[in-house]
Amino acid sequence: MRLLSMLMVIFSLSAFATEYEKKTFSHTDFGNDGFSRNYYACSFAEAALNDHLVQLGAINVRTSCSGGIEPWGTVFPVSLRATYEAPKAGQDFSRTERVRLTSQSRGNSSCFFHTKLLRKLLPEFANVKISSQRSTCSDNNSRWSYDLQVSL
Repeated sequence: MRLLSMLMVIFSLSAFATEYEKKTFSHTDFGNDGFSRNYYACSFAEAALNDHLVQLGAINVRTSCSGGIEPWGTVFPVSLRATYEAPKAGQDFSRTERVRLTSQSRGNSSCFFHTKLLRKLLPEFANVKISSQRSTCSDNNSRWSYDLQVSL
């Protein structure tokens, strides 16, 4: 009897578990933004991609970067790659969270970098709906934000 009860609990919990699928993502930012050129260090770009993926509901995130501002002074386009697991489309999610992605600093908010990255990244997540967005950059110091509903 106790075994039957434990099995029922395990099966009922697995019915509400989110199913994930493995995905890959790549993005190259050349820094051509309007009338300006913007350069980024790989450490910054990789951390931003990792943070965005986690906030969108990804798990087992692995990111890598090449290019960017090199220690010896040369500058190359930032090329990002990520492997992760994202919630599968077409399932009933048990909960929804409100998430706000926004510029954190006054001054250089890297508006162009974040908005280009999110425009390419958001369609990869069927579990995310955009409630509102402020993603028009007049310069790289512009404030940006995305209000999202993330289902898990």
